[in-house]
Amino acid sequence: MSEANARIPIKLHVQTTITQGSEHEDFTFDVPGTILTNAETHFIRYDELTSDGASIPVMLKINPDQTARLTRNGQSNLQLVFDLTEPQTSKYLTPMGTLNLTVLTDALDIDFANGLTRGDITVKYQLLQDQQKVGDYVFNLSFTTL
Repeated sequence: MSEANARIPIKLHVQTTITQGSEHEDFTFDVPGTILTNAETHFIRYDELTSDGASIPVMLKINPDQTARLTRNGQSNLQLVFDLTEPQTSKYLTPMGTLNLTVLTDALDIDFANGLTRGDITVKYQLLQDQQKVGDYVFNLSFTTL
């Protein structure tokens, strides 16, 4: 495996803020993960722990065109594409059925420094289901190499 394709261990700080109407929820955690670069695409992988102790694999793919894709695979599967230029459709696969979602990306800030020894990614977006707003979301991910 070439150096460009090597998985580099990182320490992540992840914070998500969800606003639904007048209600706000914040989720913050620190976990180990990896970053891998293939050509000009970056893949950040980590496991998110649920309140019942289950581990959910998460991957954030950062594309050269400054779009990103967040994938969570657990009991429910979710893939969100963040693109500042146009709304994106997504499917949220749950044990109770499939939900069709629209992702409206309001902001996507990607900052990698010192040859990927540290990075900060912030995504502000809205989720809609059947043209009705589900909520406003802010996803912050910061990492440093171990």
